[in-house]
Amino acid sequence: MGIFDDDDDLQMDAMDASDDDVRQAHNAQLSCSQAPGANAKKTDQSKPAAIHPGPGPPEAAVKKRVAKPRPKLTIDVLTGEHGFANVFHKFPVVFRSQFRGKGHEVSDLQRLLEMYSRWQQRVFPHCAFDDFVTRLEKLSSSHMLKASLEA
Repeated sequence: MGIFDDDDDLQMDAMDASDDDVRQAHNAQLSCSQAPGANAKKTDQSKPAAIHPGPGPPEAAVKKRVAKPRPKLTIDVLTGEHGFANVFHKFPVVFRSQFRGKGHEVSDLQRLLEMYSRWQQRVFPHCAFDDFVTRLEKLSSSHMLKASLEA
């Protein structure tokens, strides 16, 4: 006997067990597909039964999810306490304290965009910054927003 003979026996036993499982499953499938007492092959092909996609009753798959209403970016949101007033009063103070000046324009612009991005998350965290900018551009063309900013 060699050193690896025991390992080979274990592998062969595992293969035999898996072959037996496959044979049993195949035999069970054949016995379910044939009518009781009929030994002949089926000649007509009936439709396969519908397969349920997951756990739970099949009725759960039919129910539709109700979508939550998405919040809208409105003038009231922008004129609130965290809205434009925050930008007008706090941004200049904070930006001046971190401003680096000539030769650092890229980092200064990046810092300013980060400040706007953080402001957007406080005011309207329901969308990405790019989407917020697009919505803000559409809203800024309205006369109601312009009138509220002038007041």
